[in-house]
Amino acid sequence: MNTKFILAGMCLAIAAISLTISSHTARAIDGDALTGLCGDVYRVTDTAQCQGYVEGIADVMSGGDSIASYKACFAKATSDEQILSAVEDYLRDAADEGADPAPRLVAKALTRAFPCRPVT
Repeated sequence: MNTKFILAGMCLAIAAISLTISSHTARAIDGDALTGLCGDVYRVTDTAQCQGYVEGIADVMSGGDSIASYKACFAKATSDEQILSAVEDYLRDAADEGADPAPRLVAKALTRAFPCRPVT
C-alpha cells in the first residue's frame, strides 16, 4: 500500500479526533457523565477523555494539592492504569453519588485508593 495514503489516512483520523475533542466546551461534569466516558471501551474518544480527566486530577493531587478537601499520596511506582482502575472501580461502586461533581468523586476515589500516611 502506498505510504502517502497511509499517512494521509492517519492525519485525517487525528484531525477527526481533535475536532471531536475540541468541539466540546469546557464545563463541569458530574459522576454519571464521567462514568459514561470511562465505561465505553469501544469509543476511543470517550476513553481518552476519561483518562485525561482522571490523570489531570491525579496530577494536581500528586503535587500535594487537595481537591474538595481530599488528598492522595502516590508511590513513585503507581501507574496510570492503577489510578484509572481505582477511579473506575469507585464510580461503579458509588453509582448513587452520580449527581455529585466529577472532580470530587475522582479525588475521593484517589484518596481511598492512595491514602496519605499521617505524619508522626
